[in-house]
Amino acid sequence: MTELTENRLGTLDHLISEAEARRIEQMLHIASLLAEGESATEAENDLRQIQDLLARMRAQRRTEQIQANI
Repeated sequence: MTELTENRLGTLDHLISEAEARRIEQMLHIASLLAEGESATEAENDLRQIQDLLARMRAQRRTEQIQANI
């Protein structure tokens, strides 16, 4: 694996980790809104966007790993 590939994978790992932390924060935010009887629609939409981003980043990471092993 080249240094460039390792750097890209490291960057993706970091971004995935940050997005995972944000996803958890968003889930807690939704739970608190619901506990207070407030609407969580906007927060749920934000959560879906975070989950979509995570899926794309994970797919990109898999692609990078596959290319590195060729």
